[in-house]
Amino acid sequence: MTPVTGRRVRIGIIGCGQIAQQHFANYAEIADAEVVACADIRPEAADASAAKFGVPHVYYTAAEMLQRDDLDAIDVCLHNNLHISGTIAALESGRPVYCEKPMAGTYRDAQAMRDRAKALGLHLHIQLGTLYAPETRAAQELIAAGQLGTLYHARSTGHRRRGRPYIDGYGRA
Repeated sequence: MTPVTGRRVRIGIIGCGQIAQQHFANYAEIADAEVVACADIRPEAADASAAKFGVPHVYYTAAEMLQRDDLDAIDVCLHNNLHISGTIAALESGRPVYCEKPMAGTYRDAQAMRDRAKALGLHLHIQLGTLYAPETRAAQELIAAGQLGTLYHARSTGHRRRGRPYIDGYGRA
């Protein structure tokens, strides 16, 4: 793809697991973005992701990848409880961060991430794809149309089945 701005945003991804695969694929569809480095403590995951998505630089520690001076932004795709360490390390390397949801494993960790980004004057964005989910849009439409009356309080609960089709070994043809 040809960049619209004339220069692509050079991205490094920390973590090459399941959700990272979607991030790699999404970046491949954005003309102004290119993933130039990825890091995972599991060499087989990092190597496989790099091969699949054409990522030129592979690292087996985030710290090593963050030493690069040509990365414009970091995408943190780690386990929820590791978001804090990956995000703060990326922020301290001087780059804005895009972090997978949920923001952190605990409220305190989320506050620390936010505070560190503010202190460093850097952007921290959390993946909020659920804002655009069909069920969220349906609720927004009902509210906007006044079909629920005056709302004084709302609570939403999401349920996730224990197994994940096509991932946990079932649902295959």
